[in-house]
Amino acid sequence: MLVSRYGRTASPAAALAFALLAALAAPAPVRGQGGTDTVRAGPFDAGRMWTFEYPPAKYFSESYGFRADSAWFARARLAALRIPGCSASFVSPNGLVVTNHHCARGSILAVQKEGEHFLDTGFKAATLADERRIPSYYVDQLIAVDDVSDEVFHALDAAPDDSARPQARERAFDAIRRRLKQSYAAAGGADAVVAQVVALYQGGRYSAYVFRRYTDVRLVAAPEEQMGFFGGDPDNFSYPRYDLDFSFLRVYDAAGNPLATPDHF
Repeated sequence: MLVSRYGRTASPAAALAFALLAALAAPAPVRGQGGTDTVRAGPFDAGRMWTFEYPPAKYFSESYGFRADSAWFARARLAALRIPGCSASFVSPNGLVVTNHHCARGSILAVQKEGEHFLDTGFKAATLADERRIPSYYVDQLIAVDDVSDEVFHALDAAPDDSARPQARERAFDAIRRRLKQSYAAAGGADAVVAQVVALYQGGRYSAYVFRRYTDVRLVAAPEEQMGFFGGDPDNFSYPRYDLDFSFLRVYDAAGNPLATPDHF
């Protein structure tokens, strides 16, 4: 029988995930004079990307010389955004958003009028009135993260057999999403609330992400494609950069005004 750290029977995948996490956390044995293996597991062997619910605050503070407390992470979370297929960020108190040029390429094409070729000429709005609304588009702001592991595990434990576990998990997901959407009713100028349940560590934990969704998003500025994508994908993963890989958007509230965004980068 495989037992998880939560005292319940774990699936083989979850047990394997816990075993791998434990192996990464423990230092590797060092051989003596009879061998040359002196490798030890390091804290960043799995990379330097973390979710907002489990950030290495002490590492941030010690490495970069600032107080990475819960208030700082809350501001960072509210400034970081999700857009269709990409990420973005609020960068002003008035709803201004920055993202990569390639992330907005479809939007640039979507707001063109007859005779315009913004991928060739670029685009910039001289005034708010010149900003162009992007059809069928949205910006999601992560307003809450809830650990719903116990709720999901309880539903899985109540399943009569393994074949019923997927359906039990989906029912639990649906109940969580309904509850959170009701609890976090659309506010702050948002058009809707979106709730999503995410499995972490191969199902070892479950988090529920709650987003404010804004659907009035307008193109503010973008360079021509040759400048935005100069160097292609290799340059996209290089530093320093040699292109203008950015686009600016702006989020508007339900009343049609630029969204007030006190949390921004």
